[in-house]
Amino acid sequence: DTVGFIRHLPPGLVASFRSTLEEIRESDMLLVVADAAHGHVREQISVVYKTLEEMGAGRIPRLLLMNKTDRIKDQDELARAFPGALFISARSKDGLAELKKTMAGMIPAAG
Repeated sequence: DTVGFIRHLPPGLVASFRSTLEEIRESDMLLVVADAAHGHVREQISVVYKTLEEMGAGRIPRLLLMNKTDRIKDQDELARAFPGALFISARSKDGLAELKKTMAGMIPAAG
């Protein structure tokens, strides 16, 4: 949703909006949530990744979540295009257990 929002803002407001996202660089992990059923999901993910790089957040561990899998017929094409992505449905809760397990494995042990 944010990608669509940013794309339609005047350039001056985009710069202001980006400044509010500066805290992302302080994150330990990023969850990038994409609408798997959206016709331009690949473009949207590309814009998000490019923006993260431009913001200096490209090295932060991230996990791509393809949401709304309950609305797509075939996720194989997206799975090939985005290896490592998790396919979930917030509505039906499909894939949420795997998401929790994956996130737990990405968090370094305290010590």
